[in-house]
This record gives sequence, C-alpha cells and structure tokens, in this order.
Amino acid sequence: MLNPPDKIYLQFYGDQEPPSEPTEVGDVSWCEDSIFEHDILYLRADKVLSLLTRCRNNPANMEMSLYSDIQDFLHYNDE
Repeated sequence: MLNPPDKIYLQFYGDQEPPSEPTEVGDVSWCEDSIFEHDILYLRADKVLSLLTRCRNNPANMEMSLYSDIQDFLHYNDE
C-alpha cells in the first residue's frame, strides 16, 4: 500500500449487536469509512505519535493549530 489511510474502521459484527459476553474473534474486515454502528476506529500510530510529540514539545502554542491538525488528520471536515 503506497499511501495507507490515516484511520480505518474495524468491522467485527457487521450490522448485528455485539454479544454481551466476550467471545472469540471471528471474521474481521476493515474499511476507510465507518459502515456499521459498532465499527471500531483505528488510527495510524505514527500519525498519533507525531501529534502527541508536538503537544509535549510545544504546549504553549498547541491549542488552536493542533486542534486544526487533529481535525484534518481525522478528516472531520469531510464527514
């Protein structure tokens, strides 16, 4: 994959309700978009670590620019 997505959604249960008791993981698929209510968001670790490092290294100036970067990273403006 040349350009892996910044986030993906794991799909464990499809459109079924998750069981109330822990079960073994069966088939799992993923998609760049959330399809079902119970999809689980996964974020690229390298991108998240980069944002966290910026927070740690520059706490005084992080609020607005970092908030904007996080929105861009999560593509909230696209949804």
